[in-house]
Amino acid sequence: MRQIESRLSPPMQQAIPIIRRVFKQYAPRRVELEFTAGKEWYNHSRWSLHHSGNAVDIRTRKLADRGVGIVSTLMGHFLQQELNSELGKAKYLVLVNDQGPMFPHIHVQYNPGARMSTPGDDDGKKRRSQTV
Repeated sequence: MRQIESRLSPPMQQAIPIIRRVFKQYAPRRVELEFTAGKEWYNHSRWSLHHSGNAVDIRTRKLADRGVGIVSTLMGHFLQQELNSELGKAKYLVLVNDQGPMFPHIHVQYNPGARMSTPGDDDGKKRRSQTV
């Protein structure tokens, strides 16, 4: 995890312990977190906040619902509540399966200032995403 943290912006580094705590507290069984994050240029749109280290994806395939059901939705909801409570309302955005059920994950992003980007922006495709 230290390698991933080094590629994240300071605000996203602050979010990682909260993400870990929420999963430890609410995941139905012990789940080892898998992150993709930090200044990635692959698999993300041109305007993605992943490029600047302001977004992280949490793989959810190992949850009881395989990342596509109520468990994942609740995890996203609890995570959004905790981030709002501890780091400031509307500073972080949590999306569950914003790329559809074929790529189950929870996307967490920090928006520095005005809204920068939401996954799916500028790729020409309409995606069904769920903001929690």
